[in-house]
Amino acid sequence: MALIECPNCKNEVSDAAEKCPHCGHKLKEKKYKIFPKILIPIVIAIIGLGIFVGIKVQEEKQRAIEEQKRIEEQRRQEQIATLKKQAEEAYNIADFTTVESYYDELDNLGYDTSSQREILSYDKEVFPVAYDFHTKIKDADNKITNRSASSLNALIGTLKIPFSKMDNAKANSASKIGQYINDVKGNSMYYMFESEFINDTSKDLDNWLVKDGYYIVLQVYTNELADIEFPYIPEE
Repeated sequence: MALIECPNCKNEVSDAAEKCPHCGHKLKEKKYKIFPKILIPIVIAIIGLGIFVGIKVQEEKQRAIEEQKRIEEQRRQEQIATLKKQAEEAYNIADFTTVESYYDELDNLGYDTSSQREILSYDKEVFPVAYDFHTKIKDADNKITNRSASSLNALIGTLKIPFSKMDNAKANSASKIGQYINDVKGNSMYYMFESEFINDTSKDLDNWLVKDGYYIVLQVYTNELADIEFPYIPEE
């Protein structure tokens, strides 16, 4: 331990002494008083770093949550697109029961199918009428075109009920079947054919003298109506 001179009284004192034993002059500050001055900025820096890290961690968590939401929404949209395509494919073969099951799945995914269900309900109601008319007029047209009807009177008779039901069918322009019904009933040949041959049974279409002529006339009507495209063809 060395001796130093007190700057106040000039007496020798130990260099370890905090104050002069002779005059009481303070020789140096206590070490513990110096430490807080050094520690304060360090503590502030640590706290600031902790806050910064905390904010960054929260931002990363939020980004991860948003990314997960984006992935889930993308997956949902892909599922919706797939179900809509499958429903359309089922519609094309008039499998309305399967279409309805796909609509149920779409609803479960949060996709509103209320407007599609309104059309589906209409289509299920009018499909039997429209499709029966379509198949009967196609069959009649084929037999008339090929001159293969054993009896024209009987052939035209098979069209009476399909025409009558078609008369009562409501057209809905939002539905493809409704458009078909509208196209049929909007065709001038429909009502002319119905008036001249379906409802008028006074003509003897099988009279051998005029049968060939009736074939020619009837073909004009049936060709026109049979050429109207039907939107959905059921699987055999």
